[in-house]
Amino acid sequence: MSCRFTEEWDQGKRAYKEKRWGDSVKHFTQAIQAAGTESDEEKLYLLYSNRSAGYQQLNDWTNALDDAETVIALKPGFAKGWQRLATCLRVHKRYNEAEAAQKKARELNPGNYASS
Repeated sequence: MSCRFTEEWDQGKRAYKEKRWGDSVKHFTQAIQAAGTESDEEKLYLLYSNRSAGYQQLNDWTNALDDAETVIALKPGFAKGWQRLATCLRVHKRYNEAEAAQKKARELNPGNYASS
């Protein structure tokens, strides 16, 4: 992993934990831009997922949805990605799609994602 990639990702996680949502989005974006090696690219879905969560906290639902869709494209088996997508779709009043995404999250991880 590249040093800049790891540093930005770590700073993004720290900022998110400290509820500095804007800073977390900035650092996750910089980590995405710094990804260059194959090992970095394997983790891109996590960065997009984390950045989607940051956008959700900022009530930036359009960018949150874009990132959630990217997560699913990169890692279709990632239940949290489907959950993030369901949340965004609900906010956008796309209820049928939200329910389908929620169902997929439950299928992938039945213990974590209850019906809603």
